[in-house]
Amino acid sequence: METILVFETGDYIPQGENVLFTSIEKSANYHYFRGTKDLSAGYIKQLSCHGKLFIERMDYQFYQPVSKKYHTTVPFIEILCLDSINLQISDGFLGEFSINKGVYVYHNTGNEGTLVFQPKNPVRGIRIIIFEEFYNHDFIQKFHDDNLNLDHLSNVNNYEYSNPPLQLVCSQIKQSMDAGITSEPYYESKAAEILFLIAWENKHIISSGIKKNTIRQNDLCSVNEVKNIINTHISNTPKIAEIASSVKVSAAKLQIDFQTAFGCTIHEYVQKARMKEALCRIEHTDDPLYRISKEVGCKNPGRFAELFKITFGMSPSEYRKSHRS
Repeated sequence: METILVFETGDYIPQGENVLFTSIEKSANYHYFRGTKDLSAGYIKQLSCHGKLFIERMDYQFYQPVSKKYHTTVPFIEILCLDSINLQISDGFLGEFSINKGVYVYHNTGNEGTLVFQPKNPVRGIRIIIFEEFYNHDFIQKFHDDNLNLDHLSNVNNYEYSNPPLQLVCSQIKQSMDAGITSEPYYESKAAEILFLIAWENKHIISSGIKKNTIRQNDLCSVNEVKNIINTHISNTPKIAEIASSVKVSAAKLQIDFQTAFGCTIHEYVQKARMKEALCRIEHTDDPLYRISKEVGCKNPGRFAELFKITFGMSPSEYRKSHRS
């Protein structure tokens, strides 16, 4: 079996005995890796669509801290749909920030930086790379939609997207990768769906004047820390005054900065975070729905089912049934 370290697109670096993943299966456009004993657990599935798309299904964790430097030269759009992660990034263009669960999009025109993965923190979700040449020559010419303009994507780098249809399309891609589907036209169509859903949300973000760079770097670090606090205390989220005290800013300023950075109030983000956690648990566990409701901070199962249906367009039981079918 071939042993390699796998992270950046096309960046396979032999590391002697210190390898993190082992190649298990490989074909013309598909590659499957498993974690190596004592260093990592889980798997990575990669699908390459002839210089158009690169899709990665991830479900792994490391047993020790892992730091990975990256340098990209080919421009591309990167979409991350993450069910679980705790990743620190130091990027030459975007600065220092952290990523937790959610959907993010980046227009990468040639950056370098460092990724820091914490041990025993699962990395679970999908990563989609859409190469800029394919984006310009296929998507833009085919659909003629000004909302797909790359300048719009650059304006909202590191914005966390939250519209429910986007979550469901990402879930469909995860299920298809897990089922071994490798049809390139299928994934191209799903990538198009994602781009239009992102464009739809971008139209609102830009028209509302919400831009990631409208707050200072120190304030951005504070609101990112608040996101981390919320995501790690889903079942019992601290009050806004307590959160503000922990990051040493006033509650009023924190709420303004948070909405400027992420386009939603702290209360709205808490509700979205709880629903995303519930979606993940419904997908990955057989826990009864009343227990999931309680563990994501919804004491009333009826209210939980109502919020879930408002967010994702179907009840928790309907979603579990459709996901398992």
